Amino acid sequence: MGEGFYNCSDITLTASDGTNPPTDPGNPTDPANNLTSLGYFVPQGFGPIEAGDTVRFRTFNATGTEIVDLSLPISATNTSTWPAELADQFNSQQTGDWYVGIWHEAMSHYMFDTNNIYANKVFAPDNTFSYALSLIKADTPPVDPVNLWKGDAIYNTGDVVTHNGREWTAQWWTSGEEPGTTGDWGVWR
Repeated sequence: MGEGFYNCSDITLTASDGTNPPTDPGNPTDPANNLTSLGYFVPQGFGPIEAGDTVRFRTFNATGTEIVDLSLPISATNTSTWPAELADQFNSQQTGDWYVGIWHEAMSHYMFDTNNIYANKVFAPDNTFSYALSLIKADTPPVDPVNLWKGDAIYNTGDVVTHNGREWTAQWWTSGEEPGTTGDWGVWR
């Protein structure tokens, strides 16, 4: 076991003009509740949100010119957390003139309510601004064909299978030979 001693020193910084800077930090200005609510960020009934979808959030100035355009791809891991993720992306780009969340009276600041996403609103400098939240549904996935090739199946002459997006016809009885790997004169053509 050892023992150590660390030396501490008081230092004074002096500006180039010979004056000393103030030693006490100034009081920061608390954010003001001075933004206007434009409406709820996620309206009741929005969705359903599924993996593969995209949620898009846009803001516009008084003349309708787009200010911000954010898109968030939805995956299996963020189907329930997307509102907080999208709001965080948006809020981190703002300088106090917009906010997605709630005004917390007791704490005197804006924050995102993760416990009740439907309580969060879009706040802007005034009511001449606007926003849009859109859901872009994923394309309908293609239906897998019923005749997919299976390595352990037995195929007879004339059987047709689908493999790697292409249909193949067995030229004779086969099992375990993968379509596309048997060459021009192989069992699958």
